[in-house]
Amino acid sequence: AGDGDDENMTVDLNGIPFDILKVVFLLSIYDDKNEGLNYSMVRDVFIRVVNADDTHEVVRFEIDNDDLKGGNVLHVMSLVREGPKWFLEAVGKTDVTGLAGVATKYGIIVKEMQCTANP
Repeated sequence: AGDGDDENMTVDLNGIPFDILKVVFLLSIYDDKNEGLNYSMVRDVFIRVVNADDTHEVVRFEIDNDDLKGGNVLHVMSLVREGPKWFLEAVGKTDVTGLAGVATKYGIIVKEMQCTANP
């Protein structure tokens, strides 16, 4: 709520192993007490990439409110490595499969949550 950056992610591109060719940035709405929350309830989403050394804003893009339909996961952007260089792919699309569903699409094995409560 309010003006400015609400969430921040910091990535050291030089620290990413060279065999990693893609980094995907996702935002997830998760609140186990309020099921049904989704990105159609969010407005004025923008993404900024800032150089931490000099605080220079490298790129900024705003996600159109019409693109925030349903889904509790927002694929914000991807960084793709080609040789020594990184390229940004702005995406800004929601996904209705949830965070586990998106992880599975990228080949990540997601362990199913198990209930530890006694029946």
